[in-house]
Amino acid sequence: NEGWLDSIKWIVKVCESFNKIHSLKIKDDFITFLNSADILTKSHKSKESLNLKDIFVFPKLKFYDGEEIPHKYDSERLKLEILKYKKIIIDGENQSGKTTLCKVIYQLYRLLGYIPIYLEDENKFLGNPIYKLEKNFLEQYENASFNEFDLDRIVPIIDNFHIAKHQEKYIEQYDSFPKQVIIVDDIFGLNIRNQNLIKEYSKFKIREFTALERNELIQKWIRIKEDAQLQINPNHLQQSIDEKTELIENSLGIIFGKGIMPSYPFFILTLLAAQDTQKPLDSDITSQ
Repeated sequence: NEGWLDSIKWIVKVCESFNKIHSLKIKDDFITFLNSADILTKSHKSKESLNLKDIFVFPKLKFYDGEEIPHKYDSERLKLEILKYKKIIIDGENQSGKTTLCKVIYQLYRLLGYIPIYLEDENKFLGNPIYKLEKNFLEQYENASFNEFDLDRIVPIIDNFHIAKHQEKYIEQYDSFPKQVIIVDDIFGLNIRNQNLIKEYSKFKIREFTALERNELIQKWIRIKEDAQLQINPNHLQQSIDEKTELIENSLGIIFGKGIMPSYPFFILTLLAAQDTQKPLDSDITSQ
C-alpha cells in the first residue's frame, strides 16, 4: 500500500507540473516579437504586414561530428529530433537567419512542453547569468515565478553569444540546465579555454540556401501576392506561381550561384522586395 501511495503521489506531482507548464502564457508583446518578420514586415506590396510564417523556410544545416568534421543535416529533422540533442550550439554568418531560427526553436520547445527563455544582450552579457535569465523569464511570461519550475523544463536560448565577454562564466552557470541553445557567429572562435565545457554540445552551422530552398521561398513570396487576388482559378494560381518562380529564379540564380551575394533568406527577400516595390528597405543594410 505504501508503494502504491508513493506511485500515486509521484503521478499527481508530474500531472500538476505538466498542467502548470501547459497553462503558462507568453506575454502578447513577446508573441509579437516571435511572429515578427522584423525589417521585412513592410516589404510586400500585397500585404500590409508580413508575419514570420509568411516567409520562413527552414535552412539546411551542417552537423559537426566528434572529429569536428561537418556533415549535411536536413534541418527539418531538427523539428523531430530536437529533444535528442540536449545542448546545442548553432553558428551562422551575418544575416544568415540566426535570430529567426531562435524564434522558431523557441516556439518548437514551447509546443513540446518546455519553457524556453530567449536571451539577447547588446552589452556583452555582463552581469549575473542566472539573474538575467530570471529577468527575461518575467519579461516573456505572465503571472509566474521562475523558481516554481524544474530546471530540466527550462531551455535558455542565447542569441549572439559570441559577443559575451565572459563566455566560460555563462557556460558554467548554465550547466544545470540539461537543454539549451547557444547561437554564435563562429563555433571555433569562441573564447573558451577549457574546451571540455562545450564538449557535450551538439554543433551545427547554418548553410546557404540551395536552389531548392530558394525556390520554396520565392513561391511563398509570390503566393502572398496571388492569394491577395480574389476569384482566381486554383489551377491557374499554381501555374502562375510556377511560371513566375521559374522566371525569378533564372535571374536571381545568377546572382547567388556565382557568389555575388550570399544565398541567405534576407538577401533573397531583399531583392524580391526591391523588384516588387522599387523601394530600398533600409539604406544602411542594403548598401552594405
